[in-house]
Amino acid sequence: MKKVAALPPSRFLFDLELHSVDIRVPYEVTVLVIWKSKTKRVESSTNPLVSKETTTANFGGERLKMLSSVQKNAKGVFQERIGNLVVQIVKEEKTKAVGIVKINLADFIDDEIKGGLANVPQKMSLEKCPDKQANIQFTI
Repeated sequence: MKKVAALPPSRFLFDLELHSVDIRVPYEVTVLVIWKSKTKRVESSTNPLVSKETTTANFGGERLKMLSSVQKNAKGVFQERIGNLVVQIVKEEKTKAVGIVKINLADFIDDEIKGGLANVPQKMSLEKCPDKQANIQFTI
């Protein structure tokens, strides 16, 4: 059987525009979003408040940037490269992760073969979140 090598990885600068996090909490907390991919990590700096009355954390289009390599297979199709958006809440100096969204960075690369989701606003439900209606909105 002939082994087919993958093409060398391509490096991309991903630019994530953070819109909002909708989450219900019983008290006032600060919301923080962390974007992770392998060993890289970028944190939001806006960190808006949410409370029982105000359930939307508006990030006002804060931009998070990350340089990442994405491999192509022998057919020239970008292979999966998973990144995570982790939502944390902060109350009185205590931080707790309250949800996560897994994103395949390869899906956000525009190419001739499959198009891509680049510049298409995304609204995704938070996994592992006590609020089953919680979601995050962003554009890459």
